[in-house]
Amino acid sequence: SEDEKFSLDYYMDRLPTDVAIIDSLKTERNFANYQLGLIYKEKFNENLLAAEKLENVLASNAEERLILPSKYNLYKIYEEVDSPLKERMKADIIANHSDSRYAEILLNPQAVLADSSDSPEKRYENLFKQYQEQHFLQG
Repeated sequence: SEDEKFSLDYYMDRLPTDVAIIDSLKTERNFANYQLGLIYKEKFNENLLAAEKLENVLASNAEERLILPSKYNLYKIYEEVDSPLKERMKADIIANHSDSRYAEILLNPQAVLADSSDSPEKRYENLFKQYQEQHFLQG
């Protein structure tokens, strides 16, 4: 009934209690915060909002796949706003993710740019060459 919607019990009974559902909501929240951080950074140039969202991702025990990109984007934000946190984030990425492409970029940005066989331009070039040779099912 309509009066039911004004009672606390109406809403309390609808809160999830299953651990799997709660975990999936946390995962969705973390991914949403990550995406919001990128949108604020890239589309709106709102670095403070972007940093807040990405810091929330790191503070909330997020999935591994979100941690390193969040750290790198925070590094780029800190670099842009000339924050002293930049060096701490750079050191964290290099120390804890030393075999990643992000660490490689931070350690030697010029070499990575010069020899990037996996760059978007190189990938496009290779795919276009396959297209011209009519090799449509390879990729």
